[in-house]
Amino acid sequence: SIVIPEGVTSINNLAFYNCSSFTEITIPATVRNIGTQIFYKCSNIHTVYYNGTYGNEDNPFLKAVNIKKVVFCGMYIPNSILKDATNIKEVVIANGVTSIASSAFSGCSGLISITIPDSVTLINHNAFREVKELKSVAFGSGDELMIMSNVFYQSGLQAVYIPENVVYVGEYAFVGLHDLTEFAVSENNPYYKAVDGLLVSKNGRKLVAVPAGKVGRLIVPEGIEIIGFGAFEGSKLSEIKFLDG
Repeated sequence: SIVIPEGVTSINNLAFYNCSSFTEITIPATVRNIGTQIFYKCSNIHTVYYNGTYGNEDNPFLKAVNIKKVVFCGMYIPNSILKDATNIKEVVIANGVTSIASSAFSGCSGLISITIPDSVTLINHNAFREVKELKSVAFGSGDELMIMSNVFYQSGLQAVYIPENVVYVGEYAFVGLHDLTEFAVSENNPYYKAVDGLLVSKNGRKLVAVPAGKVGRLIVPEGIEIIGFGAFEGSKLSEIKFLDG
């Protein structure tokens, strides 16, 4: 293993070229720049412990084919850091990470499950968009959590439980989930509730999303006054009935 010490600020191009023996590496928080192909021909590396916040969509340094696991320990997970990284099978987010930036894991097709720690207060736009094999997500129960637009749009989630600390759900966040069979919200959540698998505002006036890709007939409960953006997108409904009231 390689542990780069705190104080190192840059890792230049091809830094570990053809280092075929090491299997894991720790990158410190002080790193502010990472060159291209730093793991080129590192045939046995499989795990990266990433304590930094550097991210560059045009420099996919974590997409080396043998890297299967990334452990994030920095203050936040940067934009697009694993976007379309089909090699990644496991992501660990350490307690202490406060936010997940836009498109951080979008299209990360090998990712099956994710646990969001208590310290995370923001999951930004498109963070897990179209992660087709993502079957489960476990949200922390810490401080107030905001889930922005398109976060799990067309992902493979099979079950979702929204805890009481979720204070905001953005547009399309839970839309197009064709494999979803279970959707629930904590009874103590002050902003949202689940009604027959629908995500509805706590006062029952707004239909936020139809996340389950329901088939057949849907009855929308009484009191709905607002239908959210994309609420029915991707559904396979043949009939929708709105109850009076």
